[in-house]
Order: sequence, then C-alpha cells, then structure tokens
Amino acid sequence: MINFLIILFPALIILLFLSLIGFLLFILASAFYSDFVGAPYIQNDDKVIKESLKLANVSKKTKLIDLGSGNGKVLRMAEKDFKTTNTLGYELAPWPYFLSKLHKTKTIRKSIFDADLDDCDVVYVYLLPKLLKKLSDKFAKLKIQNPKVKIVSPVFKIEGLIPKKVIDCYHKGFKKMVSIYLY
Repeated sequence: MINFLIILFPALIILLFLSLIGFLLFILASAFYSDFVGAPYIQNDDKVIKESLKLANVSKKTKLIDLGSGNGKVLRMAEKDFKTTNTLGYELAPWPYFLSKLHKTKTIRKSIFDADLDDCDVVYVYLLPKLLKKLSDKFAKLKIQNPKVKIVSPVFKIEGLIPKKVIDCYHKGFKKMVSIYLY
C-alpha cells in the first residue's frame, strides 16, 4: 500500500502542475486574443457603471444589451440594482466569456459586430475608440430604425454620433473624472 502511495503522490503532483499550467495558458491566450481583436479585457469602475445605467434610465422593463460584456458585471449590476430582467451580453474572448458563465449571466459568445440590436432599449458599450468608430454606422442605423433606443458609452465618445447628454463621474481606477455619453 505504501509503495502505491509513493508512486501515486508524485503523479498527482505532476497532474496538478500540468493542469495549472494549462489553465494559465488558457488565460494568457485569451488575453492575447482579446488584444488581437482590439478589445482588451478591462473592467469598468462600479460607480461609472451605475451612473451610466442611471443616465440611460434602465429599469425593470428595459431590454439591455452589453457589447463586449466581459465577465457580465454590467449585466449583473443592472439585474441587482435596477431589477432589469432582460439582459444580454456579447463577448468573444474565451476567458471573460467563461467568467460570465460562472456568474450565470446571459451571454452569447459572438462578435459585437454581429450583435442583434433590433429589439433592445439600451445598448451599453465600454469599448476603445477604434472599435466604437467601427460600430458608429451600425449605431447610426439603429437610431434611425428605433429613435427611442439609448446608447450609453462610458469614458469614450462615439465618433460620428452626437450625444443627447453627457455627464461626468469620478473613476477610481483612472483616478480622475470621466465623461459618460448618452446617444
């Protein structure tokens, strides 16, 4: 029995070590993938998210879509703080998508460029300016199809669209005031 344990213990240690290496490689590959497609995984500040959702008048009846939803934090905050029951996130990067599933948020692993925005009330986008620029035509068409839809973009302005309202909010991570744009 002792001989068996002497053989089994190192094998378990090696298996555990290899599993840990595999897990770390998965996270690293996901980060590189996110950077490659132009949307690194960066969480937004809680207060900025809440102020963004307030600015868009998110409520229980709101259908909220988060483009580049990461780990689903915005969706969870909308559900918890605003009692929103109809939320959907689009996330392509494997690691944040996996985290969103652990948090039990309704997230689709699909490109933000292929997102179906037809029936939504609010689109939340915390994306870098180069991606917002690529989405600006899609947003302009959406606003023509559904003038009541609200697009809220914390921190970054969407080139080509004119905001209806802009508020400022302190961002703890950036240690400065940032703007939140409502279109």
